[in-house]
Amino acid sequence: MDNYGVVLRKLRVINKEQMKVAAKRVGRSVGWLCEVENQTGKARITEEEFRRIVSLYGGDKYSEKDFALWIANAARAKPRNEEVSFDGAILKYLRFKRQMTLKEAGLAIGVTKSCMAKTEVGACKVTVERRNQLLKVYGYSPSSYKNFYSRDKRALNVPAQFKLDILLRTFDEKRRLDVLVDFGMHLGSGMA
Repeated sequence: MDNYGVVLRKLRVINKEQMKVAAKRVGRSVGWLCEVENQTGKARITEEEFRRIVSLYGGDKYSEKDFALWIANAARAKPRNEEVSFDGAILKYLRFKRQMTLKEAGLAIGVTKSCMAKTEVGACKVTVERRNQLLKVYGYSPSSYKNFYSRDKRALNVPAQFKLDILLRTFDEKRRLDVLVDFGMHLGSGMA
């Protein structure tokens, strides 16, 4: 079966366990578990380890059909032409405002520095739960978050560079090169 991470995340959510607690229970790092759940990075899981973790999570009472349904629902929930999310850029900006390091922010919510860095550059999606945890750490209410996506003056304070870093990650190598060449040509023509 593919998509072990989807099943493990679902079981962790059913158990209402934070990533840090779950990682300790399964004897792995938070970063490893985060990568497995999000299917990002280099972390891999064997069938044997998957079964061991399912058992630790109390997932033996669920069938393969349940797992397949969770996987299908997760796939269906992903939009086909996914819009670029700048959640990471906003959270990075708020962390900078609070003058916190990646490590400090990660410790506050029970994730690794690596996981925080991936979140901020858009390498892994930000769950609403994680976003709300970080907002609280940074001194904001979850309901104020929408202001950073509007034309509100707070949204305009998020550095364009943070958003550009995320946007460039969505481009393939050729498109990134085209953007840089076009940008260079534009700069060159303005200097004459």
